[in-house]
Amino acid sequence: MSPEELQRAEQQLAQRPELAWLISSGKQWFNITDVANGSGLSRNTVRDFCERGRMPGAVFYGPEVGWRIPRSGLIEFFIRTSGGSGDQEVG
Repeated sequence: MSPEELQRAEQQLAQRPELAWLISSGKQWFNITDVANGSGLSRNTVRDFCERGRMPGAVFYGPEVGWRIPRSGLIEFFIRTSGGSGDQEVG
């Protein structure tokens, strides 16, 4: 996503109360637990999305640290999965 697209996506997600945790957190990186707690997805589902490359920019730092997902990747993920693409896992 370009910076402009990311900004528009963030504004769009800000209108969704169920994603307020992402928009208002101020964090730039999230772990699996953060995403699971905020989104209502299970930790296993979030981990699976990371492992399958469905969470843009997600990085695995090894078993002691685990996955880290950038805010921009989460914004892209939630826009893509809730934006009528037929991928309705979230929302």
